[in-house]
Amino acid sequence: SDKLSSLELEKAKEIGLYVISTMANILDNKEYIPYYEKGVALQNNTDSLTEYINSEITKISTLLLGNKDNFMVIEKAKEYIESNFGSDISLADVADFVFLNPAYFSRYFKQYTGMNFIAYLLDVRMNHAKKLLSEDCSIEEVTKICGYSSVRYFSQSFKKHMGVTPKAYRLNSVYAYFV
Repeated sequence: SDKLSSLELEKAKEIGLYVISTMANILDNKEYIPYYEKGVALQNNTDSLTEYINSEITKISTLLLGNKDNFMVIEKAKEYIESNFGSDISLADVADFVFLNPAYFSRYFKQYTGMNFIAYLLDVRMNHAKKLLSEDCSIEEVTKICGYSSVRYFSQSFKKHMGVTPKAYRLNSVYAYFV
């Protein structure tokens, strides 16, 4: 059934390897290229070559689509956190929002952001707090806006995260404004 000459088969192998390698590069899986080279070299007719290439392309495509979908889910979760940081949101709330099991969501969230959910939420709240303090909001207002139940707890959390109290931060940002 193989009507191609050995020269044409070699050309088909080159093209097939090029396609697989290009897709592997997109996935940043360059370390698999020697594996693909060996797999392509082992094929001795066009039928087996076609089957091998289709199989590898299907595997790589599944990974590419999976990464894209997971990335989009995490982006949606980050938008939700950004919109709701001032309320008492939990990991379970965000996982529900993106229709994922909380444990599964937690693992993917850390993988994609480099932070666990609590650290990420704290970071979002602190970035908003810094902005609000620079805009001359009262510490009481900042506490409420950023989702804290007490000024004392907010101040402790801010100092732990920023290394200075909210009051000192405000004085420094006001001072820096005039310098």
